[in-house]
Amino acid sequence: MPAGEARRTGRRGILAVGLAGLSAPALAQGAGGFPSRPIRMLVGFAPGGATDIIARTMQQSLSEQLGQPVLVENRAGASGMIATQEMIRAAPDGHTLGWLVSAHAGIAAIQGRAMPYDAVRDITPITMVAQLPAVVAVPAASPARSLPGLIALARETHGGLSYSTSGPGGWQQFGVVEFGRRLGLGLVHVPYRGGGPSVQALLAGEVGFSFATPPSVHALLQAGSLRGLAVTGPDRSPEWPDLPTVAEAVPLPGFQAMDWYALAGPPGLPAERVERLAAAVHAVLAQPEIAARLRVLGTLVAPSSPAALGRFIGAEVARYAELAQATGIRLE
Repeated sequence: MPAGEARRTGRRGILAVGLAGLSAPALAQGAGGFPSRPIRMLVGFAPGGATDIIARTMQQSLSEQLGQPVLVENRAGASGMIATQEMIRAAPDGHTLGWLVSAHAGIAAIQGRAMPYDAVRDITPITMVAQLPAVVAVPAASPARSLPGLIALARETHGGLSYSTSGPGGWQQFGVVEFGRRLGLGLVHVPYRGGGPSVQALLAGEVGFSFATPPSVHALLQAGSLRGLAVTGPDRSPEWPDLPTVAEAVPLPGFQAMDWYALAGPPGLPAERVERLAAAVHAVLAQPEIAARLRVLGTLVAPSSPAALGRFIGAEVARYAELAQATGIRLE
């Protein structure tokens, strides 16, 4: 199956399977007394980025569903690998979980067998949580006032226009590389340790632009501290209906760059605990106030079954590997 087709099929499957499970009740405590103590959710990026914001948006409601405190712990570094390794090494009892994002697949595609763990086999998928496009954002002082203007600025910038990301090997880098490749642009990657620092660099004018996640730039766009030029999803955002999609603004038919956010556990996590955790997350995502808060941040709620998430991650690793081979993406 071609990579693009696999990506579309995987997303449709995740949404279809996930929505079917939203009515599953979540009891305060499951069979076998699980959970019996606080649950740690490891976020592999600095506070203030999209993963951290989504995790903290769900934190209190998930604690109520599970009957135990849910603690969000930031373990920033190596594009999420530090947190993922800690999660993989934890006891497979469901009390330590990890947030996986598209960088999980991107790094696996670049490093291959040099990875310290297998991105597919060494995790237990629990559920997809959300997906979202980026906002192509520039500092308020940037001369670029439209996406064609940004492209013109990139062509005029000696040495290449710089862009920030939340770390090497992630969806932002893959998205910008594909964007630049198709337009023949010279662009300079400047990775940071999470979405928060990446946006701060953009705000300070240290870089020319970013494919920024809506949760991390929402307030700054509202305040006029940053300027949005386009969105990288298939459709315009309800939050910013005046922003065109990239495919609308420039001659790049079909262009998309989407991030995703999922929960996983260590290898060997028992199936009944996986189902318990997935049901609790689905119940949280079904709450109107939680769904509304995520929508305001530009996030598409996308719950899934554990099996569907596992298939999706495998397809994403294959898709990123194909793009890395075609464009020469490497970890800096």
